[in-house]
Amino acid sequence: MDATLSTLKACKHLALSSNNIEKITGLKGCERLEILSLGRNQIKKLDGVEDVAETLQELWISYNILGSLKGVEKLSKLRVVFLALAMSKPVCCSHIV
Repeated sequence: MDATLSTLKACKHLALSSNNIEKITGLKGCERLEILSLGRNQIKKLDGVEDVAETLQELWISYNILGSLKGVEKLSKLRVVFLALAMSKPVCCSHIV
């Protein structure tokens, strides 16, 4: 992911699955982003997703290698998280609800 994504100011659904992405970056200017699809990448951390915390409603992050869900608690509008086979180790999700 790179800084040019920030030019997508009106984008509501950003689909970047299967791109070997390692980090979530460049979302700061995506002022209307509601759905972020990042399945089948190489993402280890949710760092960077807080840049769309005020608008993001759905996060699709399956088939990555996340070490934790740290950062998802900052997404105040989030209503859907799809993370099948995304965790590198078991985690407890009770703090998210």
